[in-house]
Amino acid sequence: MEKDWSTLDVYATAWIYLTTGIYPELKYFKGRVSFHFPLAEQVINSISEYNSGEKIEALRYSLTIKNFKSQIFQLKSQNEK
Repeated sequence: MEKDWSTLDVYATAWIYLTTGIYPELKYFKGRVSFHFPLAEQVINSISEYNSGEKIEALRYSLTIKNFKSQIFQLKSQNEK
């Protein structure tokens, strides 16, 4: 079984996606949507950069956050019917 790194943090998810190009798998469970990335060296380095306050282009970051938030709402509405 392949291990993954998961989070509920949409901001960290956007960061990881923008810095690695790896798209997360979204999973719905008990009213919450979590983001799952493969536990690769790229992802671990990206998490470290995120936690250390590295800089990223604000417009791309905010648009990516909005995109993931809309996916959260869409997945919740599909599962709560």
